[in-house]
Amino acid sequence: GSEINRLSASSGTGQWVSVSPDLFAILVVSKSISKKTFGHFDCTVGPYVQLWRRALRRHYFPDEATLRSLGRRVGYRHVRISDRNQAIKLRRKGMRLDLGGIGKGYAADEALKALRTFGIGAALVDAGGDLTIGEAPPGQSGWKIAIPSYSETDTTETSLSLAQVGIATSGATYRYLEHEGKRYSHIVSPKTGVGLLHHVRTTVI
Repeated sequence: GSEINRLSASSGTGQWVSVSPDLFAILVVSKSISKKTFGHFDCTVGPYVQLWRRALRRHYFPDEATLRSLGRRVGYRHVRISDRNQAIKLRRKGMRLDLGGIGKGYAADEALKALRTFGIGAALVDAGGDLTIGEAPPGQSGWKIAIPSYSETDTTETSLSLAQVGIATSGATYRYLEHEGKRYSHIVSPKTGVGLLHHVRTTVI
C-alpha cells in the first residue's frame, strides 16, 4: 500500500502518476546517479532484488530464463520524469522500484533537517547502519565512528572522528547465497540480476 508500490503497480499502463515531493526528489536524484554510473546503480532493480531475496530464503540459484525475463523490466531509461507535473511514468510492464541503495540516506538527511528546525545541530541519525552526522558534540571535534576491517579474517576496527557527513558500510558478511562453491552477495548487479561475487566491505563517506 505504500506510495512506491502503487507507482510500481502502474508500470506499463502509459499513465503519468503524480507523486509526493519526497518520492519525486529521490527519483530525480536516483536517475541522475544511474546516468553517472552507467546503470551500475539503478532504482528499477526491484524485480531482481525480489527474486534474489526469495532465492536467499529458499536456498536456490535463479535460472537463466527467469533472469532474462526479469531483465526486460529493469532499466532506469524506462523511467520518465515530468518536472512540470511532478509526475512519473514507468514505461515497461512489471517494473518495480527499489530505493534500498539510497532511501535510508535520504530519510536520515530529512530527519537531520527536522532536528535542525528545533535548534538541534549536534546530532547523529542511524538508519540501520547508514549514518547521517550533523555538527560535532559540544567540546568534541566530531562523532567517534568505528569501522570494521575490510576482510573477514581481520577483526580490527578503524576509528574516525566525523562531523557534517554521511557514512555507510556495506558488504556480504551476513547475507549471501552459496552455490556450486561460490558465494553470491545479497547486493545485486542491475546488469545481470545476480549477486556480486567480490566481498570486500566498502565504506563510503
